[in-house]
Amino acid sequence: GIIYANQGLYDVTLVATNSDGNNTMVKAEYMVVYANIPYCSPAYDIEGNMYEVVEIGSHCWMAENLKSASYTNGISITTGLSSTDWDNNTTGAYKHYNDNSSNNTTYGKLYNWYAINNSNGICPDGWHVATDANWADLYSALGGFAVANPKMRSSTGWSPNSGNNSSGFTALPGGLFGTNGQYSGLGDQAYFWSATQYDATSAFTLQLYNGLDELFDYPVDKNAGMSCRCVKD
Repeated sequence: GIIYANQGLYDVTLVATNSDGNNTMVKAEYMVVYANIPYCSPAYDIEGNMYEVVEIGSHCWMAENLKSASYTNGISITTGLSSTDWDNNTTGAYKHYNDNSSNNTTYGKLYNWYAINNSNGICPDGWHVATDANWADLYSALGGFAVANPKMRSSTGWSPNSGNNSSGFTALPGGLFGTNGQYSGLGDQAYFWSATQYDATSAFTLQLYNGLDELFDYPVDKNAGMSCRCVKD
């Protein structure tokens, strides 16, 4: 068959050939080919949490941080680990900032990389954790790595300088749980996992800091606790 690479108006003629090789024009018509634009609608995780979404570039993104305490198949994600057990853990786990579950409503959970990369899945069905390539597509659509930060930061919630959120991504300063056993960054820093690992013990992240225009894409120890955003398959 014919594949039309671009949207537009095309003349199309259907011709049938019989066993004797005789051709008969069946119909001459035209067709309109539209671009393959993803349809973005709210996403729901296995626990019924609803997430607003936004189209940026060619992808549908969650506009909220993941909140689920369960994997996509309904299995519970480990929580309640001490700092020592957390550091020695190589399976999925999550925390709430300052061990305060009320932070889940606004900022979602802080997952280690083993949770966001678990074979049970963690995103709503039909969605996946953002890869480094997905993040690159996103900030490229916003003008590049050096200017995308304020376009992604939420217009409220950052101290002292919120972003303009022109992208609709609504990055919130949910901070992180570090491998030193300390929470930091609530109110002025946002950290998001990439599903792309850097090496055996670290994975790529996307980091936004208050008052800056640029983004940062540093590998971080897989045992850190960070926010997670999902992208539609």
